[in-house]
Amino acid sequence: MSKKYFWAFQALRAVNESITSLIRQWREYRKRTVDKGLDWSTHITTIPGSRLVDEQCQERVMQVVREIEQRMLDLEEILVMNHKRQDELVASRDGVRFLVLFVPPL
Repeated sequence: MSKKYFWAFQALRAVNESITSLIRQWREYRKRTVDKGLDWSTHITTIPGSRLVDEQCQERVMQVVREIEQRMLDLEEILVMNHKRQDELVASRDGVRFLVLFVPPL
């Protein structure tokens, strides 16, 4: 069990670090770009009917942003589950399946 425990624990740690980094990078990117507002008109000025294209482009970008936000929430849920799994691994390693604390009322 020692090798499996070590491997599982380290794998979860690596996955959690990657997820945390991804979420942090997205938030930083969003803060620098999306949250400040994007001026698409500077990118689509030579296309006939560019105002319509601009509005369509902005709407599509916002759809993608909403989708990314949802995926970030999903990743945060995965982090919570992974932390629970790590706690279970530690408990299993220590030979403790359940820890019940009883604190008598004052």
